Amino acid sequence: MRVRDNRTRAGAKDPWGSEAWASRTAARERADALGHRARHGMPTRTCAKADDKRVVERGMPGAGLTRNMAGQVSADRLALKPYWGKPAVRNFREGDGDVGIIRSPLRAITLPDQSTRNRKAPVGSPFERHTEGARTSMRFLPYAQASSVPNVIVDGARTENTVLTLSHWPKSGTPAELKGDTSTAIVFNYLDSPQFHVEADVVSNNHFDEDGLVGIFALLEPAMAEHHRDMLADVAQAGDFGIFSRRQAARIAFTLSAHVDRDTSPLPKRLFELPYSELASELYVRLLDVLPRLLTSVDDYRSLWESEDARLTASEELIENGLITIDERPDLDLAVVRMPEDLTRHRVHRFTQPRLAECHPFALHNRTACTRLLVLQGCRVELQYRYEGWVQMASRRPAPRVDLSGLANELNHEEGPEGRWVFDGVDQITPRLHLEGSPATSVPPEAIVRRVEHHLRTGPSAWNPYD
Repeated sequence: MRVRDNRTRAGAKDPWGSEAWASRTAARERADALGHRARHGMPTRTCAKADDKRVVERGMPGAGLTRNMAGQVSADRLALKPYWGKPAVRNFREGDGDVGIIRSPLRAITLPDQSTRNRKAPVGSPFERHTEGARTSMRFLPYAQASSVPNVIVDGARTENTVLTLSHWPKSGTPAELKGDTSTAIVFNYLDSPQFHVEADVVSNNHFDEDGLVGIFALLEPAMAEHHRDMLADVAQAGDFGIFSRRQAARIAFTLSAHVDRDTSPLPKRLFELPYSELASELYVRLLDVLPRLLTSVDDYRSLWESEDARLTASEELIENGLITIDERPDLDLAVVRMPEDLTRHRVHRFTQPRLAECHPFALHNRTACTRLLVLQGCRVELQYRYEGWVQMASRRPAPRVDLSGLANELNHEEGPEGRWVFDGVDQITPRLHLEGSPATSVPPEAIVRRVEHHLRTGPSAWNPYD
């Protein structure tokens, strides 16, 4: 990674620029509103991949027995988490404006109009501000564009021109010396290890979530990231694992999720009509600007986080008061969670995606390190594998995932005619063994608990994410 003095440009009052979608002139106005300016002579680039991998599903990982919001993307499938679609070239925006190069800290969008390419912000403008000291020369590019140049990938899948992957994803190829539980931890290890720095000035990711955002921010703004290192690391693990040490980190994660949720987002609603790859890139452009303000002034975003924060508090109280119980089986890396039948669902987020859950996943995951959760609520039963078991963990090795398809078949021989047991598969990021077609099982729940324990104890490992 080459390091040099660089120029920092400050943000504007309207970081979302909702007025600027109609024309090339409006696009330039949106760039101004975002505080985005092109560096002199920067080339324009075209757009991102087009495939949209949105899949609707019934449940949510790690938050009890849940159901998706109608029409929402499931985090269990490869949606705003892992994106495996192949790149396609297309225009990133409406009109004839191209997607530009997006620079740290308030990225610059280069538009094809030559009259704006060399234009500088007025003297004294908040768009132009100098910082002292060395900064990286790295810049963010949408994933499809990044694939055409030497790049560093944070948190996702490498491209054909990737020179280094900083990711906890399965078989990522990240150097062993840099491993960490989150991709953000890996990025900080990279910044701490100059011997691993590479000659690439482009960073990207193929999906949007908190860990990816924070990790990319750390590469773009290493000095600021180092100052907030502990908080950023906490935000990353809150987003990926549903655990946190600081309440502020949870609130930052909630605020980011609120931006990504079309029903609560202050971003232009038309963003959410874009194919996923384009939406992900737009989210990076906009929320890389928001993140520094969240680190110092999260209370300014109270309207975006306070309702979910209250639900987290309510779930924590249910656990504290014994209304939700957690019975750990450490030898199986299993926690049996029992919830009252009369608990109602509330809106929560996981991997930035909205869900309905009886117990907030942050409350549950913060109380147990077990990565296998067996949740019982009356005659509703569901086993969940947490995300920690899909990635390469550095601090510990969760119990390997066991294929529970055989157990699903066994239960189907005893289940009533309306219900059908399904196991999602060990390769899914947060797979579940769950009942479809019926709200309650006809098999005694405690018998299911014993069956699950037996299969987890005797079944062979069916998933190995490690390099």
